[in-house]
Amino acid sequence: LLDDGCVFIRTTFAASLNEKTVSSHFDWLVKKEYQYQTHNKYLGFFRSFIKWLYTENILEKLPRNLNGRRHRKNIIHKEIKRYSNLIDVLRSLPDQQKLWALLALNCGMTAADIGQTSWEQIDKNEWILTRRRVKTGDIKSTPTVRYRLWRETIHLLKKVNSRRGLIFRTSNGQPMYCCWYEIGWQLILGLHLLF
Repeated sequence: LLDDGCVFIRTTFAASLNEKTVSSHFDWLVKKEYQYQTHNKYLGFFRSFIKWLYTENILEKLPRNLNGRRHRKNIIHKEIKRYSNLIDVLRSLPDQQKLWALLALNCGMTAADIGQTSWEQIDKNEWILTRRRVKTGDIKSTPTVRYRLWRETIHLLKKVNSRRGLIFRTSNGQPMYCCWYEIGWQLILGLHLLF
């Protein structure tokens, strides 16, 4: 059932699963010492599997302890790591790298996001950047988000020469980010047309 080990031995019959099975699985999961996210995710998979067996009439009744709260791992709140020298690091960067860093901080952007940021995404009157996340942008449910740009970010954007298309390009004018999957499919389609 799980990536790194089996929950049940091969001789276990699904119809014989019971409260003891659930307790054994929980004990096994605790010994793995996963972080709470992974622990609870695997516990959820296990519970869903047992419920599926029940809905398929493979299991006559659900174990009473299946949804026991003690089986879940509580969230551990950790103090946020603070960078006391962040301002000093930003000040030491050349303008272009500083703009990348400020966009990453201001808008929570990854390198792929920054590489695909265009002037068309920025309202230059209000200085608000509107975009969809690059990695999941082709999925309809991906939300559109709006970021009010910081004064420092705006100041550096105003220094950029071009006001159309991608904001950042490589030294030879190419986009800084290219999706491998898109390139891969274009290559496959191109080869298909050749033959």
